[in-house]
Amino acid sequence: MKYIDLPPEFTHHDAWSRPGVKAAIDIGTNTILLLVADTESGNVTPLLEMQRAPRLGAGVQQSKVLHPDKMHEAILILHEYRELIAREYGDIPVRVTATSAVRDASNKIEFIWMVEEATGYRIRILTGSEESRFAFTGALSTLDRSDRQVFTIDIGGGSTEIAYKDASGEIKAASYDMGSVRLTERYLGNLPARDQHFIEAQKNTLEVFAENPASGTAPDWHLLSSFKAVGVSGTATSLGALQLGHTIYEPGKLNGIHIATAFASEYIEKIRRMSAEQILHISPVIMQGRHDVILAGLIILIEILRKTNADGFLVSTGGIRHGVLLRADF
Repeated sequence: MKYIDLPPEFTHHDAWSRPGVKAAIDIGTNTILLLVADTESGNVTPLLEMQRAPRLGAGVQQSKVLHPDKMHEAILILHEYRELIAREYGDIPVRVTATSAVRDASNKIEFIWMVEEATGYRIRILTGSEESRFAFTGALSTLDRSDRQVFTIDIGGGSTEIAYKDASGEIKAASYDMGSVRLTERYLGNLPARDQHFIEAQKNTLEVFAENPASGTAPDWHLLSSFKAVGVSGTATSLGALQLGHTIYEPGKLNGIHIATAFASEYIEKIRRMSAEQILHISPVIMQGRHDVILAGLIILIEILRKTNADGFLVSTGGIRHGVLLRADF
């Protein structure tokens, strides 16, 4: 579980009286993330973040169905978030989105209905292109830099999104059916990874990015070679925390740090011979819920960095939730 404490000048009483306080919940393949933020200034000022990792998308790649136990666990988490928001912030707007796992599941309507019945939340299922655009906007909202000549890498459990602005200022977005949970289930389900399975995972990743995306427009990889990479979501932020030697999630210290491609490559070599339990032991809080899929996430990350000749990437703790809160017409 990851928290951002309320700033000293922002009491719970203040939160109830500020009209710009909103919440966003991102239901992903591996995690369900909550962000409560003050948006009154037109920016996203985080007040609270929480994470749970029910892995709602477990097995969806093969079965195309959300498992009943996983749906129940997800609903319990959403109910927990709902009670927390009501207790600490009152009746504020809550925007709830779902991505790859729910998008691909044949029983998505059943899940949406169950969530609304249990919590009152209405889920908006994002297309891959929407997911990519929200991640791009949200990621850059936490960094003090222009949105030109940068591209975002958002590695989720079920899909990976690439986004950037072209010369006209239009956001080019692509979503690939390749994520840390999917790749793990295909090749890396038993850790330590066998050499053959590790090589097959790398090969499959290259093949996926050589094809057209599942949604959106294929990136101009040559153009991106001159852009700066920005890493979004758990694989990038976890690697950043490990580089800094953090034992807890501290987003204020992670935003904008540079991680060299060489460091990411070295970390893959460090953990590819480890069991999932050994990886978790490296940093139990940072790795919780991600220890058995981070190897796959790093494989995806490294292949994108190599494909764009990037010497590294900047970490952003922003993401879909931030982008959703910045969207006035959501």
